[in-house]
Amino acid sequence: MVIYEVPDLATMQLLDDQAAVSSAIHVGIGLVARRQPLLGALLMQMQIVFDATPAPVSISVETDIWLHVNTDYWFFIQTNQQLADLLLHEALHIAQNHIGRFIPSRLVNLATDLAVNQFDDLADSPIIQQTGVTMANIHQILPGLPALAPKQSADYYLQVFTARGQQGKTAGAGAEQQPNSQQTQSAHTGKLPDITTEHTAWQRSKDNADQVIQHAVRQAMAISQQQGRGVVSDAVLAAIAQGGKNFQLPTLRQGIATYTKQQVRRQTERTYMRYATPRSAGVIRRGKRVVVTKQIVIHVFVDTSGSIALASLADTLQSLQRFNELQRTPVQYQVHYFDTQVYDEIPTGSVKGRGGTTIQAVFDWLKAHEIGPQTEQLIITDGQGEDTITDYGYRATWLITHVEAFATQIPSTHHVIRLKEGK
Repeated sequence: MVIYEVPDLATMQLLDDQAAVSSAIHVGIGLVARRQPLLGALLMQMQIVFDATPAPVSISVETDIWLHVNTDYWFFIQTNQQLADLLLHEALHIAQNHIGRFIPSRLVNLATDLAVNQFDDLADSPIIQQTGVTMANIHQILPGLPALAPKQSADYYLQVFTARGQQGKTAGAGAEQQPNSQQTQSAHTGKLPDITTEHTAWQRSKDNADQVIQHAVRQAMAISQQQGRGVVSDAVLAAIAQGGKNFQLPTLRQGIATYTKQQVRRQTERTYMRYATPRSAGVIRRGKRVVVTKQIVIHVFVDTSGSIALASLADTLQSLQRFNELQRTPVQYQVHYFDTQVYDEIPTGSVKGRGGTTIQAVFDWLKAHEIGPQTEQLIITDGQGEDTITDYGYRATWLITHVEAFATQIPSTHHVIRLKEGK
C-alpha cells in the first residue's frame, strides 16, 4: 500500500483521491495508536465515508461508528501529526460518549470540544491550539464567563455556559474549525465549517448509539490491553463491567477491612501494672490493649474512573460500618470521589466526576483543607494517574485495583494493598 504524507495530498492534488486520503488517515491512526493504544483501537473500528459533512473529520454512530471525511476542509492540515490530532479529538468524543449523551447545539459543541481538547496529548497540539476551543480562547468566544476549572467534564462546562446564557461569537468552536483568517487560503476550496453545524454528523446517530459505543470500547480494551482509565467515560466503563464485576465484593471488603484493622490497632494503647516488691522488684509488665475512645476518621478517596462498582463500595463500607458499631470501634468513613479534582462528599454509591485522573488532586485537597497529617487516608485507584506526586508529608494507604504494573510512582513511605482480580 502506498502511504501518502498529508502535505502531498494537497500539493499533488490528491485530495479527491479517496485511496490516498484513506491511506493518510490510516497513517494518522497509527500515530494515535503509538501514544494512546486504546483510542487508536477505537479509530481502527470506524468505517470511513466520504461525504459533504461540514468538517474535515466528524463522527456518527449507527450500527457502526462512521468517520465522515470531507477534504474540502483539509486545507489547513499540514502534517500527518496534525491529522492524527484531529482523529484523536474525534476518538475522545466517542470514548466520552458525547454522541449518546448530548443533542448537538452551539453550546454543546463548545462544551464537548473544550473538555476533550484539554486531554494531555491534545493540550500541546499546535493545530488544536490554533483551530480549537481551549481554555485560552473560550472567554473570547463566550464573553463574560466566570473563571472555569480546568480539565472538567463536558457536563460541567455545558452547565456553566447554559447558566450564563451567552450567545458568544461565531469563531473557534473546535478542532474542526479554523478561525485564523490568515490561514483561510485554501489549497482546495477553502471552506470553513460554521460553528452551529460543526457536529451535525452526530444527528445521524441512532438510538442504540450507547450500545454500539460500549461494544467498540470493549473491543478496543481487548485489542489494546488497556482499561481506558482517564480516557473512557466511567459510565461507559460501568456498563461494560456490568456493575463492576472485575473486582468482587469479598475482595474489596477484605482490603478495606485489613486497612481499618491496622488503623484501629495503631490507635490503641497498653496498660501497665507495677507489681509490689519484693515479688517483682519493681518490674513493669505489659497489660492488655485498650482502644482509645477518640473517633478515628478515615478519609476514603475513590477514583471514579476505576474498575470498582460504586454500589459494591457502598455495600462494603456499610457492612464494615455495621461491624465497627457492633465491635464499638470508633471508626468513621468520609468518602470522597475524585478524577482531576476532589469533589464534595456525596452519598456513597453515587457517581461523581468524569474524564482523566490526577491523583495529586487528593493531596492538594488535604493540604487546602488543612487536614492534619495524623488523619488516615485510603486511596482506592488502579494507580493509572500521573507519573509522580507530591504528598506534602501525608502518608496514605493505596488500595490498588489492578494486579499488573501501574503508572504512578507511590512514595516509599506509603502503604500499598493490592486487590486480587475477581473471576
